[in-house]
Amino acid sequence: MNRYYPPGTAVNHRIGLNGSRGMKPMLEQHLNQVLEIASQFAAAFILLGIAFFCVWLVTVIDIVSSDFKADADKVIWFFLTILIPPIGILLYYFIGRAQKIYSGDENKPHQSGGRFRDIGRDE
Repeated sequence: MNRYYPPGTAVNHRIGLNGSRGMKPMLEQHLNQVLEIASQFAAAFILLGIAFFCVWLVTVIDIVSSDFKADADKVIWFFLTILIPPIGILLYYFIGRAQKIYSGDENKPHQSGGRFRDIGRDE
């Protein structure tokens, strides 16, 4: 019942791109595709991580270099941002910046060229 198939025919076996036979070339091809997709995801996660780190660093520098209405506020915001970075950053930008003391008047942000603007504050 054994039939003879001439070399190079794809019956009961696979022929790889380089002419080798068996499942190994197909597995290598699929593995290469998976690795290519994984490397693209890894590159995206690295870029997101770098961007998050930059935002975190700017937030920590802003907290350390600012004066707050209560002395404990600086310590609380610092530790909250260090220990729970995503939540601490969001809370600081939505709540903590309103607790800062700006140079000149305690209630008004100083006009330093308009780089940052507090939204919702009455001037």
